[in-house]
Amino acid sequence: PETRGMRVVVASGIVAIRTPVARADTPPLVTLTKGMLARLDAMGTATVRQGVDVDAYLAWTHGRLVFDAMPLREAAPEISRWYDLDITLADSAIGERRVTASFQGESAMSALRRLELALNLRVERHGRIVKLRSS
Repeated sequence: PETRGMRVVVASGIVAIRTPVARADTPPLVTLTKGMLARLDAMGTATVRQGVDVDAYLAWTHGRLVFDAMPLREAAPEISRWYDLDITLADSAIGERRVTASFQGESAMSALRRLELALNLRVERHGRIVKLRSS
């Protein structure tokens, strides 16, 4: 819910995406095949990419969290869910910084430390509450 939209990635087969109120005979908003990714915003607008690394999007099914040049504003909610934290960004500018990382079996503090170093951030943590600031 915090991402205001959704992503659909296709590992195999064909996926047709329709709006929730569309009738069954209404043409789909978009049809995806293997290796395609659709991002739907809160308004129902779809953007589609072909040839994505499907494994990166499905890594969570194998106990890994993977980001490939994802804006921090999109990665932060996923990291929050993964580590059961409440991560916020101090300002919108740092949300544009790109995260390329893979996390597997490491503690929340270890992951936050890696983000801190890689993105030149300062991590402020108080229990489950984490605020990311520019250094």
